[in-house]
Amino acid sequence: IDRRINPEEDLDEAKKELEQVLDEHRKKGVKIEVKHIQEGMSSSADPGTPLATKLQKNVAEVTGRTPSSELCPGLCEIRFFNQEGIPAYAFGPGLLEVSPGPGEFVRIPDVLDCIEIYFKTTLSLLG
Repeated sequence: IDRRINPEEDLDEAKKELEQVLDEHRKKGVKIEVKHIQEGMSSSADPGTPLATKLQKNVAEVTGRTPSSELCPGLCEIRFFNQEGIPAYAFGPGLLEVSPGPGEFVRIPDVLDCIEIYFKTTLSLLG
């Protein structure tokens, strides 16, 4: 079972709910073994921070497309920064639809755009 929680959810409560469902099936005679592979709190950052707004502006400027903000379905390291009150965002050239997986790929033009976006965002934040 891959259960990912949203930032507004409580990890312990989500685990308890899942365990209740498993217990209901155990009572019906289903043999269920649980092995935790990875768990962690989800996180989010305000989309209106200077970093977020400059990043969004530069994405639009470089790619010509208006970016959207969405929750990352993975368990990223940005959560450690967000939990400390430091806004962090997952942004890169890959496609969530194929990442991670055996068919994962990254287009070279997207990598070059990403480099330019990182560069412009860093410069604008440094003044």
